[in-house]
Amino acid sequence: MRWLWPKPSACSAGLSSSCVTWPSTVAMSWRSRRAWVSSQRVQDRATLAHGIRMAQSHQLPGEVAARHLESVLNIQCINMTTTHVFIATSLDGFIARSDGDIGWLLQRDDSTEDHGYAAFIADKDAILMGRGTYEKALTFGTWPYDVPVLVMSRQLADGPVPDALKGKVRFTDCTPREAIEQLAGENVRRIYVDGGQLIQSFLRDGLITDMVVTTVPVLIGSGKPLFGALTRDIDLELTSSRSFPSGLVQSTYRVVP
Repeated sequence: MRWLWPKPSACSAGLSSSCVTWPSTVAMSWRSRRAWVSSQRVQDRATLAHGIRMAQSHQLPGEVAARHLESVLNIQCINMTTTHVFIATSLDGFIARSDGDIGWLLQRDDSTEDHGYAAFIADKDAILMGRGTYEKALTFGTWPYDVPVLVMSRQLADGPVPDALKGKVRFTDCTPREAIEQLAGENVRRIYVDGGQLIQSFLRDGLITDMVVTTVPVLIGSGKPLFGALTRDIDLELTSSRSFPSGLVQSTYRVVP
């Protein structure tokens, strides 16, 4: 189903190289460190220059200055990383039945309609998903993702990754913000966030950039909701909307900061 799950195919082997990794030699001079950092793939040179000036103006020792600059660059990497949702829901707001069943969704697939999943996933560097989404993906037989996946789950965090998924999947029990920081440090820029509870957590923490929500014309009465309790209102800007002959309606929203 092109608007919900990707077609099974070969997966890429791992996450991209890190945004900033300091040399192991601690005896490097500040001048050498500055030269080394400037040679890295840092997109915002103004931020880099600001970090250097701040470190020098405070006359910080080499190691302290290095840590200061590293923190500036880490913030820059996080600010350049965006998070995106692409998900389907029933008209009454559920993404699956209580037992995880999505048969009501799959039976409404129309192979003649392109709901935009391929275009959506094409520029994503990594996927963040919850345990439920991960376990559902395992039932497809062939692993369906071409980009690296980080599964956020306390239950799975201490367990091994299946041999068939090593290099494709990692487990973590970190918070949403920590997960973004980790991926940003690996030069990941655009993240696909998938799974109802995970999307809710990211929304509560203000960590979603935009959402593509496809509404299926069916009421299922109960199940796993797409959205949940919030501590504050979250304003959304509708950037596009389209309908399909099958009755599906797809809306794209930007989360207003």
